[in-house]
Amino acid sequence: MAVTKEVDNKQQNEKSNSIWIYIIGVVGLLLIAALFLSQNQGGGGGAGDVGSIPTTPTANVELNVPFDAATSPNLQTVSEAREFLYQRGFEGFGLLAFYDIRGYYLGAVQLEEDSTEKYPTYSAFIHSESTDTIFVVLINNGRLYARTPFESERYPDSIVLLAETDFITAYDSRLNTFEYLIPPDNEDVLVKTVPTINREFLDNLRAEELEL
Repeated sequence: MAVTKEVDNKQQNEKSNSIWIYIIGVVGLLLIAALFLSQNQGGGGGAGDVGSIPTTPTANVELNVPFDAATSPNLQTVSEAREFLYQRGFEGFGLLAFYDIRGYYLGAVQLEEDSTEKYPTYSAFIHSESTDTIFVVLINNGRLYARTPFESERYPDSIVLLAETDFITAYDSRLNTFEYLIPPDNEDVLVKTVPTINREFLDNLRAEELEL
């Protein structure tokens, strides 16, 4: 079993949970309250082979079909997720998990370096030279998303989320499922498709490039 430890700083827990709630809100799955307050719910359904990870921005994925997170063949271990982020140029980050493999809410726990434990999602705060802190979420082996501190002139209260594909991967902890979705087009969340999400890209990213 992997050893995890609670993040000591209460404010960091609250900040992590708050931002994660926004990320879950982005994918448009059920009510945010249901996802985060149902700490004792898990399990889930969904089917079969639809969980195969697409590799191109315009991949012909099966949308709006939930599939079981616990049995997804694409889940990464803690060590694999950390290595994935290292290969993207990220260093010096603390890797966090909010849910276990059954969908049970853990709070914000910081994961040890070497572990074969698997979690449905991993999160990290990345410090960028150009945009200060960016919140990065890794979902189901390779689906990487980044929440930026940028603001839109049209929608100043919206969340700006970066994605590498024109679909996003949602995680529903209540049912413990993943699902491929087309990002909603609304004033609450702006999803911008970018070529890649790595350290170099984020360090050189400017708001005007995203045409906000």
